[in-house]
Amino acid sequence: MSIRVKHIRGTTAEVESVTPLEGELGYDTTRKEAHLGDGATAGGMRLSKKNVVEIVSPAQITADQNDYAPTNLKHAGALILNSDAARSITGMVPNTVTDTTDGVTRQIYNGGAFNITLKDQSGSSTAANRFDLNSADVVLLPKTTITLRYSNAASRWLVVGSNVGSAVASLGVVARTLAGSALGISMVNGTLTESHAGGAVTFAIKTLAGADPSVADPVLVLVRSATAANGDYSMLTLTAATSLTVSSGSSLGTTNNAAFRLWLVGFDDAGTFRLGVINAGLGVYAQQVVLPHFLSTSSAEGGAGNADSATTYYTGTAVASKPLAVLGYADYPAGLAAAGTWSVSPTTLQLYHAGIPLPGTDTAAGIRNNGFVLVNGKVETSVGASALTITIKTLAGFPPNVFDQVYVLFRNATAAAGDFSVMTLTAATTLTVSSGSTLGTANATPFRLWLVGFNDAGTFRLGVINCLSGTSIFPLGQFPIASSTAEGGAGGADSPHVFYSGSAVAAKAYAVLGYLSFESGLATAGAWSAVPTRMQLFGHGVPLPGTEIQNARTDSGALATGTTTIPLDDTIPQNTEGDEYLSRAITPTSAANLLRLRCEAVVAHGSGPSAIIGAIFRDAVASALAADIVYFYVAGVTNRITLEIDALAGAAASTTFKLRAGTTSGGTLTFNGSAGGRLMGGLMNSFMRVREIMT
Repeated sequence: MSIRVKHIRGTTAEVESVTPLEGELGYDTTRKEAHLGDGATAGGMRLSKKNVVEIVSPAQITADQNDYAPTNLKHAGALILNSDAARSITGMVPNTVTDTTDGVTRQIYNGGAFNITLKDQSGSSTAANRFDLNSADVVLLPKTTITLRYSNAASRWLVVGSNVGSAVASLGVVARTLAGSALGISMVNGTLTESHAGGAVTFAIKTLAGADPSVADPVLVLVRSATAANGDYSMLTLTAATSLTVSSGSSLGTTNNAAFRLWLVGFDDAGTFRLGVINAGLGVYAQQVVLPHFLSTSSAEGGAGNADSATTYYTGTAVASKPLAVLGYADYPAGLAAAGTWSVSPTTLQLYHAGIPLPGTDTAAGIRNNGFVLVNGKVETSVGASALTITIKTLAGFPPNVFDQVYVLFRNATAAAGDFSVMTLTAATTLTVSSGSTLGTANATPFRLWLVGFNDAGTFRLGVINCLSGTSIFPLGQFPIASSTAEGGAGGADSPHVFYSGSAVAAKAYAVLGYLSFESGLATAGAWSAVPTRMQLFGHGVPLPGTEIQNARTDSGALATGTTTIPLDDTIPQNTEGDEYLSRAITPTSAANLLRLRCEAVVAHGSGPSAIIGAIFRDAVASALAADIVYFYVAGVTNRITLEIDALAGAAASTTFKLRAGTTSGGTLTFNGSAGGRLMGGLMNSFMRVREIMT
């Protein structure tokens, strides 16, 4: 009988927790590997599988790595790495599962989307963990590989193979170029950097790995054709350090402590790349000078502190009528304490891509062509602690700032002047209607608030007004110079037909910005527990208070008679009294609007002296809204009942008004005729008209 022997065995953790005796054979049940003890190495020496290299995929690299030692590194024959951005590795621990590190070989593959740079002889890692890369860093582009072997004699990792810079890398650059082009990015594999010293500022182009462009790791710039009539483009390849210095004293047209934005461009000067900069102005004052679809000219910066003009391109060497690519911009929201002394870094350094508006393209054109008074702005509301806060934000949803401004158009503050001005909002702008301030509204009653902006001698004041007082409508915007009352913050802003703002203003121009509609009102007036049902910016076609929205009318010349009376006493007529002769339905567009009704009816009494009462009713409500009485001193003569009322719409749903009429003491009422007979061939002018009026 044969004898079968089972040797010491266990999981990887169990095997590596003991040091086997010299010559002792064991087995790793996790990795399916044999190991042989030497009496000194924990876990023993691994016996490799034929033609198999263990691959380890460590956790994503999210920071530069020193003395890199991911989990299970000692088992790895190959590492598949990925990073969240361009990252560097300055050294790697040469641990192993054998008795020596000499000859340990590892293949490193960049399986991510960002460059990973192996740093040559970096002092950031322990000496014995460093890479000897022949005096140059190695940039692992996505999908490239390097093979390293550790030398005990050199105490370094040495390169034994690499495809960095080969056709694989080139294809990676092409792929990224195509992807960048599709996204509207002008610069591929490149970033913009800034540094300042001695009052000068230097803008430079680096690779995504943070190094100067090189043959092995170039930066590509896409530029339109230099021939104006051609519709194609060319691609410039940057393979060397590329920068532009704006010398101390060169203001580029900026002023002390004033915000500005610099645009960075690249010229194709007959195949030579020229980095350039321009101050195109901000907001409504921005000029349409950054034009990548035209050939442009630049001036030499000169290095002597004389580059002082806005809307002028500056480059290291002047160029004439050459194409350019927009690379990005640098924002200085606080400006410079002394224009031309470059002492701070920009708060934002942004690469250009499709969708970023070029200067002058979204402001002046918007002001000329946009029917809204508020340009690049919107209104947001919120409620808290029973107060209502109204805020102006940019279309992007942020508070206005110097680089994303909101513009408001105002008439001239001088009554006799006919021009307008533009105010620029560059900071958070709000108005709070405090808890308890009713603005003249009533419990559970729909209402509308109008928003205005005052030009208070150059300071913007956000204001609010309730234009409906009972059934009287304030003539908003008819001559927009007015005064306002401070809201006060104490719940005392309770009047309709009064402008309220954070600070009071006196006889200043105002602009109508829009309205907030509360279609169901508030349960308790002044307890701001709900945001508006509707919000609308004011612009072309938006009706102001008092404007007729729609007109519904019923005309009748038909004969009708009735005998049901309406008592002549001090009670309100009811819908069971008299007979119905006219009705008109209307569907309001807003519950907060007014319905203005006028009714005229031709009637006659069969006897005299006598009287006829006419009354207006709404839907199924029992009591009349209004009533009129006409007297007859001779039987058979006609008279006209005339009624006119204003009523709140109350709901954006169909509602019907009705005219009921009756004699006060019996007898027959004839409608559109006399003594029970028709008059005028059916052309008697009895009608009911209901108009919806904006409030």
